Amino acid sequence: MVMIYFPNGRILTEADVYMPNDDRNVIADEPLGHAPWLQNLLGNIILRKLQVDHIAPIHGDYVPYSQFLESVITMTQFLPRKASIN
Repeated sequence: MVMIYFPNGRILTEADVYMPNDDRNVIADEPLGHAPWLQNLLGNIILRKLQVDHIAPIHGDYVPYSQFLESVITMTQFLPRKASIN
């Protein structure tokens, strides 16, 4: 994954992970689209404590960070859960 953070503008850019409002964000035979990659991107944002206001992807529209978070929730809510051990 390639991501670049611009702290002065609080803008994150990335390539081929999140493509908002672009049909390529959902891949045929992958009903969850880029859900695993979105989770990875979010995990990296959190791990690095980045303060992001906007996502400026290489492909797709420039969007507010809140739209990215909504996409992560929507696309990952149906991911298979690991079986719990009781």
